[in-house]
Amino acid sequence: MGLDQYAYTRETAESEPIELAQWRKHNRLQGWMEEKFHQRDTKYLGEEFNCVEMELKSSDLKELEDIILNKSLPMTGGFFFGNDSEVTKC
Repeated sequence: MGLDQYAYTRETAESEPIELAQWRKHNRLQGWMEEKFHQRDTKYLGEEFNCVEMELKSSDLKELEDIILNKSLPMTGGFFFGNDSEVTKC
């Protein structure tokens, strides 16, 4: 059991997804995505962010890039997220 995540794009909303990347157990990115998801749609507050499709806009990607470059992507705790350390800090 793990935390597998995928990034993909679509030509149109109805078209099949085109995979861009996949990764596993990136607790910091998972926490950022979950927070962004709940900020956008408060009807899901308190619900688990799992198996959910979420659109990232160019402004979201720019924000994420800035956070990563500043090494300020916050750690997210939890059983399925794996360990984190200062050595691998994003």
